[in-house]
Amino acid sequence: MERGIVAKFVQMIGSGDSNVRLNALWAIKNLVFEAKSELKETVMRQFGYDTLSRLLNDDEHLIQEQALNLVRNLACKSERDIDQVFTGLGNGQLMDAIEKKLKGEDQRLLEHVSAYGSL
Repeated sequence: MERGIVAKFVQMIGSGDSNVRLNALWAIKNLVFEAKSELKETVMRQFGYDTLSRLLNDDEHLIQEQALNLVRNLACKSERDIDQVFTGLGNGQLMDAIEKKLKGEDQRLLEHVSAYGSL
């Protein structure tokens, strides 16, 4: 963290190469997995909820899938984490993204969206 790894991942998210974007997103998702709230907040100050919102609606379904997994990892652990995600993305925006995925035909995305029922 001290060496600016999150900033490097954020830079990679802006790549035109979907594989680079996917791997950077995967790394950030794993970084916040079961992390303390403070770490999640630090990561999201650099990553940005605007970026996450954009990735939830990316043209690439694998990117959308990992963005959903990032949302899940950010929201897991505590009420504070859940509140932070809803504040960061906005209630309406997060629910719109989930609803859009539920109406879609991509089975993998449907599986990830259905996991939100356990939050």
